[in-house]
Amino acid sequence: MAEGFFSFLLLLAATPLWIMALQACLTRLGFRSASGQVTAMLASAGAALPVGAALWAVHLSGLSGPGLLASAFYSGLTYALLAYSYFHLFNMGETARRVRVLIELRERGNISVEQLKSFYNTGAILDRRIERLAALGQVRVEGGRIVLNSKKLYRAAVVMNWWGRLLGLPPLRSFYARGRTLK
Repeated sequence: MAEGFFSFLLLLAATPLWIMALQACLTRLGFRSASGQVTAMLASAGAALPVGAALWAVHLSGLSGPGLLASAFYSGLTYALLAYSYFHLFNMGETARRVRVLIELRERGNISVEQLKSFYNTGAILDRRIERLAALGQVRVEGGRIVLNSKKLYRAAVVMNWWGRLLGLPPLRSFYARGRTLK
């Protein structure tokens, strides 16, 4: 029973990985919607049944009565909260720039694309990002050059880049090398 419970907890804790795997499969199989968020939501919903079946097989099937009811409720709630967290982690990378554009449109009304582009001073944006990284102790500026000071955020960036490639997105290096711009 203890081994089944440990497997149950591991399966449940791996919920974001199951969702990511399904999202990667959907993306690789050519399912592309208008936004990555739709794919993330579909993957979250689609992974629920196999994860639930695995949870049933390793632990829940051995329970009955109030113990089964409480464990099933716990499983469902935990899955939903982990799926919700996965979606929002994914969503942060997808929407940050779009939100800025929508705020500009709301504040200024209808504007041309050229006017909107003029609001994006790339030098100022880059300066702010460098300042934030320096304040966090991730980089330092020496003689006009930016030097990596800590690898904590760098490692997170590597993981996020790997995650994007796993989902079928181009690696950031090739994205910028082709002269593409963020949407």
